[in-house]
Amino acid sequence: MAEITVPLPDVGECYGHAWRQMLRVFLELLIITVVLLLLSMPLAGFETADAEGFAPFLFLIFLITLAYLVLFYRPLEYGVAYASLRAARGESVEISDMFSFFPNYPNAVLAHILVGFLTGVGVMFCVVPGIYIACKLAFVPYLVIDRNMGAIEAIRESWRLTDGHALNIFLIGVLAIPIVLGGLLLCGVGVLVSSMWIRVTFASIYHAVTAAEPAD
Repeated sequence: MAEITVPLPDVGECYGHAWRQMLRVFLELLIITVVLLLLSMPLAGFETADAEGFAPFLFLIFLITLAYLVLFYRPLEYGVAYASLRAARGESVEISDMFSFFPNYPNAVLAHILVGFLTGVGVMFCVVPGIYIACKLAFVPYLVIDRNMGAIEAIRESWRLTDGHALNIFLIGVLAIPIVLGGLLLCGVGVLVSSMWIRVTFASIYHAVTAAEPAD
């Protein structure tokens, strides 16, 4: 097996590294992405529900959907981020990796809520602060699952680790837009592949930054 090199923490390096590692475990990541898509369907079902037909139960449906989103689907995305990190590191990927949030489940839920709140506050003070906060907190999912950190600790550590890297994280997000649009031109399969590539790219910059940290 060829040695897996650690990418430099820049946009081109991370996208190139992510593409190679995505292809290495393509089937596993594809299955994980399809499962995540299927599990998102209850959320889409609420958005397309007939308000008049479900009016007496609409608030209850909203509460159930919100609970599903906050208590299961968002933590599940943390697990998918961890599977993408394993791919970025050149490790084997198992379908069960997407459920790796369970051992640190309370912090996965709390971290998502806090990150959403902080980013939302930033957006309220004009869009730019919200984008900056989102970039600074981009490493939170990996820290919660990979290092088993508490929510507050993960937020503080992500803020520290992203010093000097927030711009590259932002540019990775910007480049993701044409990649997704290109995926749409290839119908459903292209969207799945583009989402896999983008997730592994974000995981790659986390891998690049943390691998350069001095050992304790």
